[in-house]
Amino acid sequence: MEKKNTVLLTVIAVATLLVAVVGATFAYFTAANGTNGNAAGNVNVNTATEGASLLLNVNKVTGSNNIFYPGTKNFVGATAYASFKDNNAPADGKNYTISYTLTGTVTLAEAFESNVEWALYETTDDLSSGLITCGAITQYTPEGGTAVEGSKTQSCSLAASLTGDANASKKVKSGTIAGGTLTANISHSGTVTTNGAADGSKKYYYLVVELPETGADQSADATGKTITIAIDKIEQTGSAVAS
Repeated sequence: MEKKNTVLLTVIAVATLLVAVVGATFAYFTAANGTNGNAAGNVNVNTATEGASLLLNVNKVTGSNNIFYPGTKNFVGATAYASFKDNNAPADGKNYTISYTLTGTVTLAEAFESNVEWALYETTDDLSSGLITCGAITQYTPEGGTAVEGSKTQSCSLAASLTGDANASKKVKSGTIAGGTLTANISHSGTVTTNGAADGSKKYYYLVVELPETGADQSADATGKTITIAIDKIEQTGSAVAS
């Protein structure tokens, strides 16, 4: 009788261990984490769904010139899209959405006399090669005045697909740096979704900065001042949601 009890207790112990191992394995698949992208090397992006790893893929796009004169525009950008790691999509065929927060900064190396404008755009169009078109840098002349030696100006335009009332919804955030302030902090919440088992559509973000030409005397800002523009990171917020 004592031997039977020993066998029974051994079987129960093995069954308990098996349940614990299965539970631990399930917990691993629902908490797996990873990264994919290069947005400042700080992207927390991976959520497991039914054993499949869902990735938030991020890449950065940089502008070319941080020296601003009256009329200058410049930008940096980033892309984001959702995909399944190693093409291992869940068998349910559903779309999965990842939410995230994009953060960026605009930093003036010194105070400007004129206001500096910034805007964050969200679009499905890749505009990195034609987002801003600028003319030659020329000598600055205040309206109704005479040319100022050593001062410069520039005329720049934004892509037509981001301007006008029809595209107003693409400007998701905007602001002004004024009154001796040197920094603007930008934050925006967004989502990307898979297309079944396939990668989802990309979202393109462009942080555009401008020193507008006002028509007033901007000689103090026309010698060329530095502005640093950055999309610092895109971080996942919350778990993947099926639809």
